[in-house]
Amino acid sequence: MSKYRKQVNKCLEKMRFGDESGLKELFSCTLQNMLGVAKWYLYDKSFAEDVVAETYEKAARSISSFDCKQDGYNWLYTIAKNTAFTYNEKHGKITQSELSAAELLCPKARLPPPTLGLTRERQLSRSANPTGK
Repeated sequence: MSKYRKQVNKCLEKMRFGDESGLKELFSCTLQNMLGVAKWYLYDKSFAEDVVAETYEKAARSISSFDCKQDGYNWLYTIAKNTAFTYNEKHGKITQSELSAAELLCPKARLPPPTLGLTRERQLSRSANPTGK
């Protein structure tokens, strides 16, 4: 396990045993990585910040389920990823991975680049008629 991942585990262990400084340390050492995870799925930084805030809240609420012998970074990453998926479902956003899957299924469709704020239906209709006519 890398030095970084050990540091994440140490922060999670502190949280698990009731040390409030663990959450602050976890936040400072993982914030940029978690923002990157959220941006990968959401595109919009303001939405990513919401997802990351919710990720830390969920981690704090479910810290008792964390096994200190496992990789804490992967645990936190999974929470962030699942939170982003839930956000996408609630708000009808298209993720980069969904666009990639669509391109694999229909490589000739030439989907337009993702556009912020478009619903899944609107994005798909634009790909069916890219000229807008």
